[in-house]
Amino acid sequence: EHNFCKSCIQQFWGKQRQAVSCPECRLVLLQGSFTSNRVLANLCEKARQLELKLEADWSLCEEHREKLILFCEEDEILICAKCVDSPTHSAHRFLSSQTATQT
Repeated sequence: EHNFCKSCIQQFWGKQRQAVSCPECRLVLLQGSFTSNRVLANLCEKARQLELKLEADWSLCEEHREKLILFCEEDEILICAKCVDSPTHSAHRFLSSQTATQT
């Protein structure tokens, strides 16, 4: 028995209408003849939720707990809007975080 996420197996099978094969062992199957692994699906969902929580935590300023929306060119770090006025970043130049990731 092999486990794949539904979107991955559907993408692997593409637009084939009839018999398809398992990506792991190449056993020929009828398309749609798979069963859901709820334990694995629940585990994947928990991992996604944890990843979203970690992303949210990482995207907040440690000092002000606000979103990191600017890139300080001198210090080469992301900062929040409140950090702009702090003595640490006085007279520094800033880019939006989106602009900084594109350059």
